[in-house]
Amino acid sequence: MKKSISLRGFSAYRLWSQLPSLETSHLPDVIMFAAGIALHTLARVTTFERGEVTLAGQFTDTATRIACRSLVIVGARFANDSLHAELAARPQDLAAARIQSVTRIGDALAPGAIVHAVYSGHRYARELDADPTTLTYRRDAPLGRRPAAAPALPP
Repeated sequence: MKKSISLRGFSAYRLWSQLPSLETSHLPDVIMFAAGIALHTLARVTTFERGEVTLAGQFTDTATRIACRSLVIVGARFANDSLHAELAARPQDLAAARIQSVTRIGDALAPGAIVHAVYSGHRYARELDADPTTLTYRRDAPLGRRPAAAPALPP
């Protein structure tokens, strides 16, 4: 489906084919630019009311006022482990319920895309009640690297 998104007469595919040097992670920026949507980075929102947003520059604190009807904030996401903290603070209740451990996974540990949460849950389920000495971790290793030869010792 080459023409799935159409903005001002340009399809996302056409835009992408004209910019082959960009990584795929830049495609949303290209689409938003084509639609005339402004991106404001390195700034924080200080106020948003009555169709106007005020931004403060990250480094200069300079205020910028922009007329707008909608505001979409894309920024840092922080782990929400409040349930884990509440449960960990009640060891007697956990022991009475014969719960041996409480573990954080998914967004409670490190927020990410849904695929990361699914992977975290799937991995936890596979490793539940497993002997820790039998768990193997897949790691990527660079190819073609060999340990440096030890320097020759003088006679």
